[in-house]
Amino acid sequence: MAFSFILTLALLILLAKVLGELAEKVKLPSLVGEILAGVLLGPQLLNIFEASETFHVFAEIGIILLIFIAGFEHGSIKDLLKYKKTSILISVLSSTLPIIAVVIYALMQGFSLLISLFLAVALGATSMGVSLRSLMGVGEIDSKVGKTVIGSLVLNDITGLILLTGVVGYAEITTGASGNIYWQLGKVMLSVLIFFAIFYLSFMYLPKMTTWFMRFKVEEAQFSLAIIIILLSAWAASNFGLSSIIGAFFSGVILSRSPVFENHTFVGKVSSLSYGFFIPLFFAFTGSQLSFANFLANISRTLIFLGLITTIQVGCAFLTAKLNKYTSREGLLIGLGMLPYGEVSLVVMSALISLSVLKPEFFVGQDIQGLFSSVMLLIMLSILLTPILMKIVNVLMLKTPADIKTKMTRGK
Repeated sequence: MAFSFILTLALLILLAKVLGELAEKVKLPSLVGEILAGVLLGPQLLNIFEASETFHVFAEIGIILLIFIAGFEHGSIKDLLKYKKTSILISVLSSTLPIIAVVIYALMQGFSLLISLFLAVALGATSMGVSLRSLMGVGEIDSKVGKTVIGSLVLNDITGLILLTGVVGYAEITTGASGNIYWQLGKVMLSVLIFFAIFYLSFMYLPKMTTWFMRFKVEEAQFSLAIIIILLSAWAASNFGLSSIIGAFFSGVILSRSPVFENHTFVGKVSSLSYGFFIPLFFAFTGSQLSFANFLANISRTLIFLGLITTIQVGCAFLTAKLNKYTSREGLLIGLGMLPYGEVSLVVMSALISLSVLKPEFFVGQDIQGLFSSVMLLIMLSILLTPILMKIVNVLMLKTPADIKTKMTRGK
């Protein structure tokens, strides 16, 4: 069993890197190849790779490290606040307009208001990991496009948490379970405030405290400290109701201010461990979740959802960016950065599945499993299409003088 797992792990990383290299040869981001590795070795084709709990843990660590690196290298609070107006507008619009559209469409399809609300919240959540990796692929992670998207994604995650809590509270009232929607929302707001208070204190004092670890003579003590802080931050965010990747991002922001971790050696070690092992496993694991049976059974509904959400999501971000004097190319990249779905969408739909099992009488005649399959397929398509569409926009839309000026300013 152990040998089988180790062999599978080796094959998965090998194929992920080979297909990632081939993807880059044809001007596509490497994550496309990594996802395809999971599809090929997964249950749908060769059936060598089974998405076990162990692989799931590795994948979770992969996305946490990816977001940590983004926060460490590109998460300057000063830069993020520089584009706060656009980030807030994009976050608000991308959290409200698509939700309204999805609720209306789902109601028209015969789903109840409760199911429609769950679906809308699920499709209002963006995958930070895929967005940031896609931005890295087109060299925009450190530009104003990247800063705007990062700011919007952080706000989007908090907004999504509040909306999910509201929907769960409504579900408890609708199904007769005990619960008070205002009490639930109050707890969420308090949790968010406590988390950011802890982040602020850590941001101010933790970098100085880490210098104490410089006295340690044991091998790689500083590297171990970083891993401890990353994992604890991810755990804390998760326990406060936020996504674990929000904690990972802010741990990167905090550690980037510490003199202990300012050398290039540390960044190189984390990048090697992340991009050489854990991050490819995350995208391969994602690819292994694809079900061709679900694809065929729910293709029409999924494509309608994809078209609807893409039009509204990208359109809102594009228009907001244009109104704030971004170029058309930048506006499209920002819009695409708000497109991919991921772990939060799955959490929301899993909550709906659990509720349908506990209270089946409220879901009679409602195709919950089919809807879950549609969302799963939509997640896969958005993850696969986002980096490809970003690459197309980056290649076809020539940089304007404004883009070039931005690039030159950044390089000074």
